[in-house]
Amino acid sequence: MKTTLQNLIAALFVAASLQTHAQGTVYDQQSATGPVPITGNANADGLNIQEDQPLAQSFIPSLSAIGFVQFEFWDIPNNGNNGATVYVNLWTGSPDLRSGFNSTLLGSTTPVYMPNGFVNSGLGNAGVTSFYFSTSVTLTAGQTYYLQPVVLSGDDPWDIITIGDTYPNGQVFENGGGFSTDFWFREGVVPEPSTLALIVLSSLLMFSFKRHFKLVVPLLLLFTASVLSIHAADSVVQATADEAGLARVSGATLSHDGTFWVITVNSDGSLNEMPYPFLPSNLSTLPIYSVAGKFIVADTGGQLSAPSSSSFARMSTAQTMSVAQGQAETMAGLIDLMETNDDNQSFQPNGFTSMIDTNGMWLEDLKEAPYLGLRLHNTVSGDS
Repeated sequence: MKTTLQNLIAALFVAASLQTHAQGTVYDQQSATGPVPITGNANADGLNIQEDQPLAQSFIPSLSAIGFVQFEFWDIPNNGNNGATVYVNLWTGSPDLRSGFNSTLLGSTTPVYMPNGFVNSGLGNAGVTSFYFSTSVTLTAGQTYYLQPVVLSGDDPWDIITIGDTYPNGQVFENGGGFSTDFWFREGVVPEPSTLALIVLSSLLMFSFKRHFKLVVPLLLLFTASVLSIHAADSVVQATADEAGLARVSGATLSHDGTFWVITVNSDGSLNEMPYPFLPSNLSTLPIYSVAGKFIVADTGGQLSAPSSSSFARMSTAQTMSVAQGQAETMAGLIDLMETNDDNQSFQPNGFTSMIDTNGMWLEDLKEAPYLGLRLHNTVSGDS
């Protein structure tokens, strides 16, 4: 058994080191946790990038580097048939990016082409684009920086989407003047693929060989195929679930009752695991994974710590990896409990007494305003 374990770990390290193209991402600052539709949204608007230059979104990072940024765009009807090629500049100093205003260019992303009629992410008439810096740009956590979208060529006008004042640590600037709105944006880092992969895989290995449960099988398949799926995940929670071979399911197809472990992130970066006897309707579009007839709902928004947290104002790379490892180990432990059915009786959240299996039991809001009317379904004695 010892030799098998050593060989498996060695193979995992080799596979991880070879997968240098994997694009794992860790979000730092963002104005929204997911794409925002512009149709029927009174807070959404489009700014013409070419006409309103220089445009910029300010932000204050908590990490010490930036590797990518995402913006949402709208290809205005009848503006041409060429699409557009766009890149993003990163500035420090003054929000006025015109010459002579003490702003300093730190770096530019690789240009990205968006075709005519650009649409994705289920937005109907808009789309999200990711821009990557060729190498991560070093930042000072807690300092203000500015992201400037630039149209290199293509249809004019090409609009970037604003969504209202949703980001507390920045705003949109035009020619140095600030506005009470924000671009839809997300920025963060692209961790060394082998590092993030090994964090996730080592956490799963620890629980696999400790408890001899079903995670061993997907791990063997992983190193045999030498495929790391973390490039498709937006968070450590999703990366761990993917590496464990969990099936992702659509909330729209699930029954309203069951056991749903909703995973959120605390201000210190630790994960909060809360079992629900039903799937809250506002969480039905989040990533959901099936585990032994129960479900894990990833509600971290890709964050390593709560968005409002100041605990990680100066988080180093080492701290980032430590938090990621802690999250992966927590997820691996939860999957272990669910696979072995130990979460039915033995889980004690926050020191409270043991909880019972919630499968089949659900609470209905009778909506008897102005009173509070609740009905508990599928109890031993029937509905009550």
